[in-house]
This record gives sequence, structure tokens and C-alpha cells, in this order.
Amino acid sequence: MPTLGQLMSDAIRKLARKESRIMTTDLRRQQIAYKRASIALRRQVQALERQVRLLARTEQKHNRMMPAIADAPGDARVRITSRTIIAMRRKLHLTQDAFAKLVETSPQAVYLWERKHGPLRLRTRTLNMILAARKLGAREAQQILESKGVKRGRRRTKRR
Repeated sequence: MPTLGQLMSDAIRKLARKESRIMTTDLRRQQIAYKRASIALRRQVQALERQVRLLARTEQKHNRMMPAIADAPGDARVRITSRTIIAMRRKLHLTQDAFAKLVETSPQAVYLWERKHGPLRLRTRTLNMILAARKLGAREAQQILESKGVKRGRRRTKRR
């Protein structure tokens, strides 16, 4: 038969376990919430890292296709005329619209450039884009336009 001391110690043990369980359940809930939040943040970081890698690859590809021209004193002396624009457009096999998208201007600007006499006065950014386009080949120009979402137009057959 159990003694009074044993009964008291059993009751105290039960109460202590119950109290410790009550106190630790809040801690467990908080721990689970923190784990879930850290998992969500880890996934978010992984998604952002994937986006950064994709953007870096896209930028690298774009930089390879359209090299940046540094503003050097030699570039300021380049003379671009309407004949230069027409010859460049023919070399790249582009329409005025496609050439405008390549050098990031409007088709109306390209039209006006081709009709002007004498050297063209262009903004620095536009001049740099034209100088960069001058270094491209027809295939490279077409790839850049496709990356910008410009579809290739239909080819016209020559009339006899």
C-alpha cells in the first residue's frame, strides 16, 4: 500500500508534467510558426535568386549582341548622314520600322533621317545606338529584334 509521501510525490509529478506541457505548447507553436516562416522566406530567396540568374543571363546575352559604346572623343567626330542610315539599313536587311526598334527610336525619326541632307545631329544615346548597330551583321540584328519581340516581316519577291 502506497504511503502518503508516495501519493503526494506522484500528484506533484503529474501536476509538474501538466504545467510543463502547458508552458511548452506555446513555445512549440511559436517554433512551428518560425520554421514555417523561415521555409517560406527560403523559398522566396530561391525564387529571387532564380530571377536574378535569368536576368543576368539575359543581360549578358543582350550585351554580347549590342555592345555598349563608350563616350569617347573619337565617337563625336563620326559623321552620320542620310546615306549612312540607308546603307546601314540595307546591310542589315531591315525596314524603317525594324531599324527604328533596333536603335530605339521612332519610325518617323528614321524616315526623317533618310530624307535630310548633310550630317545628322543626333543625341548621344541615339548616336551610340547607331554606332553599335553599325557593328552588327544582319543575323545579329535579327536576333536582337526577336529578343525585343519584333517579328520578321514577309519577304517580298522582286517584280519582273
